[in-house]
Amino acid sequence: MTANEKYINRRIVKTDWISTIRDWRKISGHRKRRIINNSLGCEDSPLQVVEYKIYVPSKYGINGKSLFLFSDIHYTEQCEAPDVYLDVIGKVKPDWILFGGDLITYASQIKGAFEWLERVSANFASIPKIAIPGNWDRRRGRWFPQRIWNEKYKECGFHYLVNQEIIIDGVRFYGVDDLRGGYPEIEPRDFDSKYFNCLVSHSVESVVDVVGNGESFGDNIVLCGHSHGGQIRIPFFGALLTSTKYWKFFEYGHYKNRKAHSELVVTSGVGTSRFPFRILCPPEVVVIKFVNNPEK
Repeated sequence: MTANEKYINRRIVKTDWISTIRDWRKISGHRKRRIINNSLGCEDSPLQVVEYKIYVPSKYGINGKSLFLFSDIHYTEQCEAPDVYLDVIGKVKPDWILFGGDLITYASQIKGAFEWLERVSANFASIPKIAIPGNWDRRRGRWFPQRIWNEKYKECGFHYLVNQEIIIDGVRFYGVDDLRGGYPEIEPRDFDSKYFNCLVSHSVESVVDVVGNGESFGDNIVLCGHSHGGQIRIPFFGALLTSTKYWKFFEYGHYKNRKAHSELVVTSGVGTSRFPFRILCPPEVVVIKFVNNPEK
């Protein structure tokens, strides 16, 4: 173990945050996000639908396909009705649905949260669905062990990935455990694989800090949440709090690794924590559209 590493939850992680920031370049942030509500016919939806177009080589065979990402529900009885999500998903017509963790904040909410999730899921039984744990979910592991989470997500039609992978329609999805309450394990993968590699992690730190990934990990795209985009944003400044040691750098948006050329998307999610409101940071869901031509 070097001077720039330390043990966290029995994992060796990087502490040299300066080199991490140097390795990642921000492509777009909150002000330059592409909102597609109008083109979808969802002008009145309380959810902003943000689209990112990701270039993929033709060898992967996923040109024109898309995935739907939502994260950080922090379920309460005041959550938007499932019909809101059903409307958006129905218009997006994604090929995969991903949930990025933090389904609940309090253990007492787990029953209602999974009933809510099952209603969202039921209308799209044919679409593959994947979920991963968030830091709040892992905090509830004392009351709900991993077996319970697996069973509940399976009942809702989701593949629950905790340091596990699944290959669906040419894409290898790898779900990472959360660093703050779990034990993330990330093994290097091959960029030249016949599969497109999609790493799904609740927080950026669970990816960029785990030793062994860095510039060498072979993931084409990394999808994260956790930051809530700050939840409270100030004009011309952005997020005040992001629950990460990188503060504003990974607060929100689209990034690219300077060495590996992996792409990273951080969503602000849909729910709230700490404070039960958002300011200048509306709840959002993300559509990732894969294209062979980067200009499309």
